Amino acid sequence: MGRRSKIELQALTERVVRLYQEGKTIAQIAEILRSEGYDTSREGVRRAVKNARQLAVELKKATEEARVMMEAVRNSPNTDLAEAVLTRFASLLLQESSAIEELGSEDPLAYIDAISKVANAQAKLGSVRMKYQNGFEAAKQAVLEAVRTELKNHPDLLQRLEGIVRGLEVPPP
Repeated sequence: MGRRSKIELQALTERVVRLYQEGKTIAQIAEILRSEGYDTSREGVRRAVKNARQLAVELKKATEEARVMMEAVRNSPNTDLAEAVLTRFASLLLQESSAIEELGSEDPLAYIDAISKVANAQAKLGSVRMKYQNGFEAAKQAVLEAVRTELKNHPDLLQRLEGIVRGLEVPPP
């Protein structure tokens, strides 16, 4: 990433965007800021508006992705899907953190906290998956014991049911 623009360094980005949204032209905005003593140029204002538009598009895309992911998780509470969502969020956070020019000029604690929360969620999801698999195997063993007790006098039926129960696999959570 290149150096920060004069607009950014003078904390004028929001004002430039607001003036542009109010219908001012790029040349008018540059003139307004220069008349107030700010060191700006028409090209700097144009870049600030362009960057703001690009950021708005990226934000809209990320918001839509998040909405779709949350709907998918809500409609299908499957741990594989939740894991994919968490991995995507982690990827987005990593991408965002790699774009930071100077950690001192941003809030690094917010990024670190977000990455930590995603990592913790991934660990908890892994734990839930493991508990689910262990619970399934324990239930399978309990069913086998119960079948053996009830059908000890019917060896043919017992053997067939044991084969069926042993063949059961853990369904996706």
